Amino acid sequence: MVFFGVGGFLLARRGWGRRWRLLLSPSAVVIAAGGARTVVPWEAIQQVRATEVTTYARGVRISEPLVGIDLSDPQAIQTGQLERLLLPLNRRLAADITLPIRTLDIDPALLYAALRYYHQHPEVRDELETQDGLARVHHRQFTSA
Repeated sequence: MVFFGVGGFLLARRGWGRRWRLLLSPSAVVIAAGGARTVVPWEAIQQVRATEVTTYARGVRISEPLVGIDLSDPQAIQTGQLERLLLPLNRRLAADITLPIRTLDIDPALLYAALRYYHQHPEVRDELETQDGLARVHHRQFTSA
């Protein structure tokens, strides 16, 4: 109980569950939650997938849908000490890095499609620095490079 209490306090203090931000750049995916920031180079991403974590509280099933990022090289990411310690647990529960879709102010299907598209098409990642990348996301053009 002490472990979870201290962990919960640290998460609340850092602002997890609030102020989530996600940035797709030509070189990396940057995930910011409260004061914590994780930088994931595209080359370190093995796959992007939809996943979920299911828990039970008082006999009621609670499912949390997530966008999961599996890493080919967890050491390649830049993240905080707490986040790095949680990587093995995250992998057992869902994926190395999970984005709870309810905390992001974006259509989950759009986020999933954009992450998968830019992961699978490295040749077009440079457009993420231009209006072309924003237009692709806005118009949901993720079928071809």
